Amino acid sequence: MHQGEKPGDVDAGWALADSRSAASFSASAICSQPSLQKTLQCPVGIISSNWGGTPIKTWMSMDAFAASPQLAPFIEEYQKALATHQQVLAHPEMESAYQAAESSGASKSEIRMTRP
Repeated sequence: MHQGEKPGDVDAGWALADSRSAASFSASAICSQPSLQKTLQCPVGIISSNWGGTPIKTWMSMDAFAASPQLAPFIEEYQKALATHQQVLAHPEMESAYQAAESSGASKSEIRMTRP
């Protein structure tokens, strides 16, 4: 999210693939989907995660993470990030300290929020 945006400000949604909606997808994703769907014998959707700087996990539900043993470790990462976010919301004065730590190259998991 960009500064000033609130959750829900994103204009996004699901669309059936057609020449217009699929124009921004990679050719390999479009071409491999039918074969993958046939092999797996289940519906296969293609997700376009093309909001600059956001990995696909940003757009996934907690249920999706919990349903997959390979993705389950991200639940703890999310919970830590959420706790940090809630601290910043509760104490706005911490935002500048958080931004400074992030700018210095510290990973989000290394940043520990303490009140100034």
